Amino acid sequence: MEDEISLREIIELLLKWKRIIIALTIGAAAVAALVSIFILPEVYTATSTIKIDPPVTIRVPELDTGEIAQDNRIIVLDNSAFKDLQLTKSVTPQEIKLQVANPDFLEKINQEIGQDISAANITVEESTNNFNDKANNAESLDIKVPFPEYLDITVSADSPQIAAAAANAIAERLPLQLEELINQEREQQNEILTTQIEKIKKQLNEARQTKAYGSPNKTQEAEARIAALEKIYTGLLMKYEEEQVIGSVETSGRNPSLVSPAAVPASPVKPRTAQNVAIAVVLGLMAGVFLAFFIEYWRSSAPQEEPLAEQGS
Repeated sequence: MEDEISLREIIELLLKWKRIIIALTIGAAAVAALVSIFILPEVYTATSTIKIDPPVTIRVPELDTGEIAQDNRIIVLDNSAFKDLQLTKSVTPQEIKLQVANPDFLEKINQEIGQDISAANITVEESTNNFNDKANNAESLDIKVPFPEYLDITVSADSPQIAAAAANAIAERLPLQLEELINQEREQQNEILTTQIEKIKKQLNEARQTKAYGSPNKTQEAEARIAALEKIYTGLLMKYEEEQVIGSVETSGRNPSLVSPAAVPASPVKPRTAQNVAIAVVLGLMAGVFLAFFIEYWRSSAPQEEPLAEQGS
């Protein structure tokens, strides 16, 4: 029980060393304020909001056994079956994040705004605005209607004008970047389809020549091969025509589109001077209390010197 310290002793100890505790607390707060105001760089953030529209689809006749290919054209004999043809490619938030971090894309943005913005200064997240309320209400009512998705593009920079300019430049150039990639993919797809169509067409002509001038055994084999090649040829031709329709249709607007441009921020988000000072006050207070207890412990545990009279005897 003798080793226990009463609350009164703790209070007396803190009052005894209150000057040190107060000095450390004020000193820590002053250092934090000076560092936040004069040393730490200011960081501004600007946010633009983009809208990702659902893909545009149309109803087209579905490939059926009643359809045949003649002279590079599809003749539909029975159009009772239809399917959805997607005219615009669906863009996902993940694809947008990848393109925003693309070095080539960032180089174009930096050239446009005249500053260097890295991928580390850009974040793409689901919008915190109320744009998605309509879609959320539809989901709660089990209404299956494709609603657009909204994303926030936030850019941080040491200048408010640069942050706003970069956020708007990214949101405006992003549709063009995605459109270029989609067109490149479409051109490659068309080249592959054209090559395959020509190859199957050549094989089909050879099979027809064999059927016309070959022996009876080869004629039967040629008929089976012609039937198989015609189905493949018709399927490739249908796919090729679908790609031509997609490429020729002009869709309104761009996807994604800018719906809320970034405004120039009025104040920086960093450094948070008040928060830094508050943390420094707490740390300074803790350090002062610890130092007070340490000094008191060091003095009380020091060995006491014996009186000179006792040493002489």
